[in-house]
Amino acid sequence: MISGLSLSLLSLPRATARAEEPMAIIDTHVHLARNFRGEISQSIAAIVLSEMDRFGIEKAILSPPPLPPGREGIGLSELSAAVRRQPRFAFAAGGDSLNPMLQDTPADRVSAGLLRRFTATAEEIAAAGAASFGELAAEHFSSGLGRHP
Repeated sequence: MISGLSLSLLSLPRATARAEEPMAIIDTHVHLARNFRGEISQSIAAIVLSEMDRFGIEKAILSPPPLPPGREGIGLSELSAAVRRQPRFAFAAGGDSLNPMLQDTPADRVSAGLLRRFTATAEEIAAAGAASFGELAAEHFSSGLGRHP
């Protein structure tokens, strides 16, 4: 189901579309910041929508930013709520939950329990309406600037 939704978001223009019609642009990697009250506010969303309009972007897939261990990011409930409020947004999730399981577990140490936990977490993300899983990486090399986890 998730791959079908992702494909529908990223589908190419129909072959019958005329060349002068603009192509749909989908930004697949947008990080939203919280306001000083710790919320994804309507004003922040309005700024993002304004920039989307300025650059001709029809849809944006929100993704929680990568954070160092122990620092709480924008969660699944916040992302799904932002998408419910604004249909031009979709969201990806799992960077804060699935990704640590991938990076913290050597391939020869994957247990049945870990696999069950990973699968249950992925199913929870899918049930919340995620368009995709992200940010995920088996290995992550930081930019080296000291601020990026």
